Amino acid sequence: MTPHEVIERGRIAAALLDDVLLSEVVATAREREISEWIKCENPAERDGFWHRIHAIDTVPNELRKLVSRGSVESQKLDKP
Repeated sequence: MTPHEVIERGRIAAALLDDVLLSEVVATAREREISEWIKCENPAERDGFWHRIHAIDTVPNELRKLVSRGSVESQKLDKP
């Protein structure tokens, strides 16, 4: 992947992180899974909820990584 592609992906990721609707959807999904996890008494099902919560958390974390990589590449290109 070229540095410009990394930078563009970082810009797109930043826009997604700033998107209010996407943030609401992620937060709602996470809250729903946590609520179900707390109420669940079956250990196997609780484990499934736990894994889904972590999967949901992965989305914004990965987007932040893309933003960071884009920023680093942009700084590299800005250096003389």
